[in-house]
Amino acid sequence: MESFSVRARLTLTKCILCFLLCLAVGFGLYGINALNASAKDVSLNSLPAVNALGFLRRARCAGSIFP
Repeated sequence: MESFSVRARLTLTKCILCFLLCLAVGFGLYGINALNASAKDVSLNSLPAVNALGFLRRARCAGSIFP
């Protein structure tokens, strides 16, 4: 590393930091995509079942079904 000029060392450091920044952004986007997929899964699969249970509970408390 002693043989490189200051300009070359700064350029190399800048390139490495740019690469690491791009890598961090890539991991962040991957994480956001995984989070979005999980949120869609919950909203499409789990939430309708919870809503149906809530409807049954309200209906039972009102006495319209399962007296």
